[in-house]
Amino acid sequence: MSSVRLIALNAAGGAAVTVLSSIPARRAEIIEDGSISVPTGLIYTSMKDGFKTTFQVAPQTEPIILQNSVAVGNNQGPLLGLPQQNSAGAFNFRAADPLLKATSATAATTAIRVTEDE
Repeated sequence: MSSVRLIALNAAGGAAVTVLSSIPARRAEIIEDGSISVPTGLIYTSMKDGFKTTFQVAPQTEPIILQNSVAVGNNQGPLLGLPQQNSAGAFNFRAADPLLKATSATAATTAIRVTEDE
């Protein structure tokens, strides 16, 4: 099963938008969406190193791929993240796992396309 969604990002200097897992994801691919009028590029941090290192990619040139290639079990990599479990306030509530935090690389806003695969 896959999940594809568009997420609006703030301009550079604004608050980073956190991309949360929407399915039990083993792989995620993020790229600036072509629906925007002027591509801007992205500034981002990812869960791969605990959101420590800031990276920048040029407009729509390369997708950001998050995955763990080490196969376990049924020749599948371990999960990157899980979606929210149950309702906030419930005794067994669990928040969704963050995958990426990003903004536009310029003063213009942009949008990203996030594709998650189980």
